[in-house]
Amino acid sequence: MLATTADGSVLWCNGAFESFIGYTIPEFIREKNPITWHDLTVDRGDLAADLQLAQSVQEGHRVEYMLTKQYRAKDGEAKDVIIHVLRNPLAGDFECFFVTVHPLDAGNRFAYGEILNGIGSLKSILTEEKAGEVTKFLDWSERHPKRAACLVLIVGAILLGDRFVETIKDIKQIVTGPSVVVETSGQSLEDQ
Repeated sequence: MLATTADGSVLWCNGAFESFIGYTIPEFIREKNPITWHDLTVDRGDLAADLQLAQSVQEGHRVEYMLTKQYRAKDGEAKDVIIHVLRNPLAGDFECFFVTVHPLDAGNRFAYGEILNGIGSLKSILTEEKAGEVTKFLDWSERHPKRAACLVLIVGAILLGDRFVETIKDIKQIVTGPSVVVETSGQSLEDQ
């Protein structure tokens, strides 16, 4: 995780991000030639999209966004990530972004691909609906968020079929990170 500004400054980062990227906090905050998140972004197209979304968040038009991109590590390796960027504070005068970085491995790429396929399917369904029907659904979902969440899960299951459970597990791993199992006396903590 890190805290950043739109100009590229990294205000703070945790040890996990330092280990992942290879740079340290002093390298990000030094006065002369600090490393910025702009420098870390491999693709200039990704940087342009990121900057546009960041501006929208900074101006208060949205409070968050997610983006897939590549970061260039200190050793030169391009690392695939999903970033979640959250405005701080959510309302009022902007201070900084809180950025959570989720590294993508082969399994996560599959899950993310499934998410994109699901989103594409939902978009095609929504474009076939009359505009008024979508608005009615969105109004209903705001009044009944738990029911709407269940409906989204059901639609996801329909769209993904047999892959639904595995995809949900992969999504959970992206969001929460890998689980750790500790064994004691021949039993794992999950068994106790």
